[in-house]
Amino acid sequence: MQILVDENAVNAFFSHLATMDTMYSIRKMFAGDPRYAVFRQLLTTSTVGMILPSFKEDYGEGKPIDLIGTLSYMFVNDRVENAPFTGITLDKNGVVKAAINMGA
Repeated sequence: MQILVDENAVNAFFSHLATMDTMYSIRKMFAGDPRYAVFRQLLTTSTVGMILPSFKEDYGEGKPIDLIGTLSYMFVNDRVENAPFTGITLDKNGVVKAAINMGA
């Protein structure tokens, strides 16, 4: 039995992920489960200010912060010049090259 996976199939999957424009928020994920209520309370400028005092001075005391991650190409391309599109290429010598863009 032989299974062949074409690079186009993998790239179609990555293309779908990169064009979804979905962002994943830590605050929203923690909001869904009451066990994480303490972590949501700690996601503030005051907590980060304990490690980086200038952060608290710049943004104020006790303001909520959030960590957001995305695979959106538009989000990454707005912040990085000439960002390659997420995908996998296979050259004539059989070398596999991958580019995966993630924004946070």
